[in-house]
Amino acid sequence: MNLAARLTALKEQREGLSLSEQAKLVCKAAKEFEKSGEYEAAYEAVSDFWPDRTHEPVLDGLDDVNKAEVLLRVGSLAGWIGSTEQTPGSHEKAKDFITRSIELFEQLELSDNVAEGRGELALCYWREGSFDEARVNLNVALQNASNENNELRATLLIRAGIIEERTQRLQEALHYYYQAAPLLEESDDHALKGSFHSEFALLFTRLGTEESRRDYLDKALIEATAASFHFRTGRKHALSRAR
Repeated sequence: MNLAARLTALKEQREGLSLSEQAKLVCKAAKEFEKSGEYEAAYEAVSDFWPDRTHEPVLDGLDDVNKAEVLLRVGSLAGWIGSTEQTPGSHEKAKDFITRSIELFEQLELSDNVAEGRGELALCYWREGSFDEARVNLNVALQNASNENNELRATLLIRAGIIEERTQRLQEALHYYYQAAPLLEESDDHALKGSFHSEFALLFTRLGTEESRRDYLDKALIEATAASFHFRTGRKHALSRAR
C-alpha cells in the first residue's frame, strides 16, 4: 500500500471519533511516518490540526493531553521539515511548540511525555549546533523517563550517543550505545532498532579507523547488516498494518 492509500485509510479510521480521539490517532500515525523519514506524509496526517505551516496549530476542542500531543508532533515536524527545506525560523518555531507541549505535560504530571518532549527539544538544539543545550535536555529527559519505558530510554540514549559522536567524543558515545543495547532486546520497533544499529555502525567505523582496530571495523559491518535488516522489516510491518 502506497503513502496515498495509507493516508486515505487513516482518514477512514477517524470517522465517528471525537476530536480528541482523532488527534490521538493522527499524532500516532504522524510519529510512525516520521520514523520512516516520510515527513510530508506525517504533515498530511496532522494537517487538519496544522493546516498552515506558517501559523499556529488548531487546538480548539481538544483536551489538554491531546493539545500537548498535537503541539509536540507539530513541533517535531516543524523541526524536521524546516531542517530539510532550510526554512528560516523553523528551529525557533519548533522549539516554541515543543516547549509549550512540555509545559502542558508537566502540568498533567505525565513524566514520560515530558521526557519525550525534552528529547525532541534536544534534536532542535542539535540541528542548530547548540550541543550543550541538547545535552542538558537529554539529561533532564532521562531523569523524567520511567525505568519501565525501555524504548523511550533507548531513544534518548541513542540521541545522546549521536551528539557525542558528532562532537568527537567517541568513547562517551560508545558508553551511551552500550546502555541502549539491552533496552532494545525485546522491542518490536524495527525503525528504532535500525537507527540504533546504523549509528552504532558509524561509531565503530570511526573508532576502527582512528584507532586502527580491525575488530571495530568488523563490528561496524555486523551493525550495518543488522540496521539493514531492521529497516527492511520495519517497512514490511508498516505496509502490513496499513492494509
